[in-house]
Amino acid sequence: MLCAGKAIEIYGSEQLKGRILPELAKGCEIGALAVSEPGAGSDVSAIKTTAEKCGEEYILKGEKAYVTNAKVADGIVTLTKTGDSFTVFAAPKFAAGICVGEPARTLGMRGAVAANISFNDVNLGDNNILGGYGNGLAVIADIFDYVRLNVCAVANGIAVAAYNVAKSHAETRESFGKPLAAHQIVAFRVTDMHVDADVSRMLMYNAAWKKQNGEKCAPFVALAKVSASDTAIKNSDRCMKVLASAGLSADSPAQRIYRDARLMEIAGGTNDILRQIIARDLLEL
Repeated sequence: MLCAGKAIEIYGSEQLKGRILPELAKGCEIGALAVSEPGAGSDVSAIKTTAEKCGEEYILKGEKAYVTNAKVADGIVTLTKTGDSFTVFAAPKFAAGICVGEPARTLGMRGAVAANISFNDVNLGDNNILGGYGNGLAVIADIFDYVRLNVCAVANGIAVAAYNVAKSHAETRESFGKPLAAHQIVAFRVTDMHVDADVSRMLMYNAAWKKQNGEKCAPFVALAKVSASDTAIKNSDRCMKVLASAGLSADSPAQRIYRDARLMEIAGGTNDILRQIIARDLLEL
C-alpha cells in the first residue's frame, strides 16, 4: 500500500492524486504494486505485460505474480512494456478485464494475501500513466527504494520480535536450577540478537535519511535491506535455539517468526541481486 501510494504521490497527475491519496491516507482504500511476473522477477526488463495504444486509450495485457495485497487492494500500480520502452500505469482493481487469482499458500507472511493478477484487455487512459510515457524503469527504480526500505522495517520488526520472545523465555525458563539467561551461552546468544537488530535498524535509518534528503541512496538501501533480512533470519534461528522444543509448537510465536523471516531475503529484490548493487558501488566493475 505504501509503495503504490508513493508512486502516485510522486508521479501521478493532480487529478489522480486528489482522488486516490486521501482515501489511502484514511485507510479507506488499499493499493498494490504489481511488477514481478511468472517469468520475470529480479530482471524487470524481461516483463511481458504490454500496454498498446489504441485511439485515446491503452490496452493492457499480461499477468503479474505474487502481488502483495492483491486480494484486498482497490487500486494497482503496474509496470508494462510499451514498444521498446516501459510505462507505469495506475489502475482501479475493478476495471473491466482485471482478474485476481487465489492467494498463494506461502511459507510465511500470509497476511500479505499475495496473488497473481491478470490484465485481459484492460482499457486505461493517459491520466493513468505515472511518470510519463516510456519512463517506467526509472519510476520503478525510484519506487523500489521505498519498497526495500519498507521490507527493511518489516525485517527489523521480525528481528526484534525474535529477540523479545527469546529474552522473555530465557528469563523465565529454568534449567539446572537457574534461569536460562544465567547460562553464558544463552546470554550471549540473546545479546547477539540485540546487537545485530540494533545495527540493522541504524543502517535502515541511514538509508532512509539519504533517500529523504535526495542523496545517492540505492547502495545504502540495498545494504540496509540485506542486513535487515539476514538479521531477521539469524535472529529467528537463534530464537528457536533458545526456546528449543517450545519453539516447535504451532502455538508458539517463534515458529511464525521463523517462517515470516524467510521471505525477507526475497521480498523487494533477492539479497543476491542486492549484493550485486552493493558490489557495483564498491568495486570497479
